[in-house]
Amino acid sequence: MSPYLLVLALDKLSRIISKRVDDGSKMRAGREGPLVSHLMSADDLLIFGEASISQMQTVTGVLEEFCSMSGQQVSVE
Repeated sequence: MSPYLLVLALDKLSRIISKRVDDGSKMRAGREGPLVSHLMSADDLLIFGEASISQMQTVTGVLEEFCSMSGQQVSVE
């Protein structure tokens, strides 16, 4: 049952990221890159964004929102 719970939690994270992108956050793969904001696989998450302070604040905000909702924590290592 554990893998199914992970899928449900990551689906919520994916929706939070997609909502931020729809709200105007320019999370994308490069300046002129495709509108890919994130990729997920089994237990990995890759988030794309510009190398700027505002983008880092957006990503940090998304992760903090998800962590407060799910009770999980981001491993900084």
